[in-house]
Amino acid sequence: MPDQSSINQNQEQELIHLLLVEDDPPTQTFMKAALGKGFAVHPAPSAEEARSVLEQYPVRIILMDLSIKGKEDGIEFTRWLRSSDAWKEMPIIALTAHAYDRDRQNAIQAGCNAYFSKPFDRKQLLETIRELLEQ
Repeated sequence: MPDQSSINQNQEQELIHLLLVEDDPPTQTFMKAALGKGFAVHPAPSAEEARSVLEQYPVRIILMDLSIKGKEDGIEFTRWLRSSDAWKEMPIIALTAHAYDRDRQNAIQAGCNAYFSKPFDRKQLLETIRELLEQ
C-alpha cells in the first residue's frame, strides 16, 4: 500500500501548475478558489518572485496582473517572458482591473494570449485556460 506522501506527490503531479502573478493577497485567495481543484496555484506578487516560481515548478500557464510590485509591471514581465527561449511559448492570460481598450492592446502586443478584466466570467476564464493548454 502506498504511503500518504507518495499519494500526495502523485496527486500534485496530476494538477496543472499555474503561475498567478498578482500582488493582492485577497485576489490570490479568490483566484485559488475560483480556479478549483485541478490547479496547483503558485502566487507571486512580483516579476522577481515569478521567475523563482518558474524555476521551481513545472508551470504550464500564467495569469498575469498588469500592476504588480517591484521594478517591472506585468507588461514588462510579459515582454521578458516572450524574449526568453525558455518561456516564449508559455500561455499568458492578462487578468487585471485595467479595463480600457488600450490596456487590452498593450497586453496583447506585449505577448499575452488572452485578456480578462476584473470582474471576469469564471467559466469563460476556465475555458480559455483549457483552450490554451490544448494548443
